[in-house]
Amino acid sequence: MAGREGTPDLTHLWGSTPRQALIRAVPSPGLAVLLLQERSLCLHYYSVSTLGGFQVYLGDGRFHLESVMIANPNVPTYRYVLDWAGLTAGEGYDPYSKVLSREHYDHQRMQAARQEAIAAAHSAKSWGLILGTLGRQGSPKILEHLESQLRALGLSFVRLLLSEIFPSKLRLLPEVDVWVQVACPRLSIDWGTAFPKPLLTPYEAAVALRAISWQQPYPMDFYASSSLGPWTVNHGQDRRPRALCRPARGKRTLRVLCLAGFRQSERGFREKTGALRKALRCRAELVCLTGPHPVPDTPGPEGARSDFGSCPPEEQPRGWWFSEQEVDVFSALEEPAACRGLEEALGTVAQALNRLGPFDGLLGFSQGAALAALVCALGQAGDSRFPLPRFVILVSGFCPRGLGFKESILQRPLSLPSLHVFGDTDKVIPSPESMQLASRFLGAVTLTHSGGHFIPAAAPQRQAYLKFLDQFAE
Repeated sequence: MAGREGTPDLTHLWGSTPRQALIRAVPSPGLAVLLLQERSLCLHYYSVSTLGGFQVYLGDGRFHLESVMIANPNVPTYRYVLDWAGLTAGEGYDPYSKVLSREHYDHQRMQAARQEAIAAAHSAKSWGLILGTLGRQGSPKILEHLESQLRALGLSFVRLLLSEIFPSKLRLLPEVDVWVQVACPRLSIDWGTAFPKPLLTPYEAAVALRAISWQQPYPMDFYASSSLGPWTVNHGQDRRPRALCRPARGKRTLRVLCLAGFRQSERGFREKTGALRKALRCRAELVCLTGPHPVPDTPGPEGARSDFGSCPPEEQPRGWWFSEQEVDVFSALEEPAACRGLEEALGTVAQALNRLGPFDGLLGFSQGAALAALVCALGQAGDSRFPLPRFVILVSGFCPRGLGFKESILQRPLSLPSLHVFGDTDKVIPSPESMQLASRFLGAVTLTHSGGHFIPAAAPQRQAYLKFLDQFAE
């Protein structure tokens, strides 16, 4: 790759893989790996300086890959096959196969769609401002800036606080001519044409209000302190890079294989474990794994499809097994007609343990928790595919039904340390189901919360997680 004639003298190698996997993937020991930036939501960016004029992405999915291609439209981009999508799908990919593929993005189509939305906003009289309430997406600071701009121009506006932005919700206010969403900028870029009125990002609103001209390339500086203007959250702040997180003295970072729930996509599971990942920062590295079986696709907002291609593999809902012989559905609370696909699920976990390990522990959510318990039971019974982990964390777990001869294995007491987390108001997996699973483990530790079917990571739960994990980090 290096030293191609007529190319610049810098190549970026970056991605969303853990540190150990990336260093293992670097093809030459002579390349210098520099950790540029670390994010709590499973994003680790690296750069390799060498000769060449292209960028190589290492990681799973296309979301971050597309962001960098949008910001660097003239730089050839390659994807290094270093993700777990094929492994999760049971296709047998070697995550270190060192296969490069050239990646492309339809910049012309995207920019034409965004400029058309901005042009429609030029004549808008009534504006709608949406502040996202999901996680940390929304910024009151940006909202206040937009409000001051509209007031100065004598334009009327309404405010909405939304956790999820759907076309059907915005149709309830037909008098609004244009919307500006202060949430995820990629919502406008990827899904903008699915909405009945223009749905702008704060940057695009600045262009529509003639505060700045259209920029080339399209700016992807949403969180940069050196961004173009006050329509980004950190504009004007002298934010020095945070020191790299290191384990406490005498402790090491634990590696945990996390099994997703039914109908969770790879990307969705990573997002749902984001708060937990932040809570366990420096204590545990979470490696996410979804089921091998695609579940009938859940469409985008109100049935819309993405503007730029079909559903990427990391957004495909998946499951570990089905409870009907002919229909791809699963019910945890009823006796199943079959456990179709369970052997493939066990094979996927065994493959992950072998290729991505070693792991200190397992974490499972919902159907993934039931599978994690079965994996532990098989390991304790002597199945060589499943080395017994040092601990297991089961969130909204239940005892799987209809396992045939395997059910007797799970009925034997399990001796490994376990933490069982469940919500008092969980309607999907009621708490008695999780308590029954906890009773199969000797010395089980339980952690309850007042919420429903999710992975809690607020301060009280964080302390319980850390207390449980610290005994294994010595």
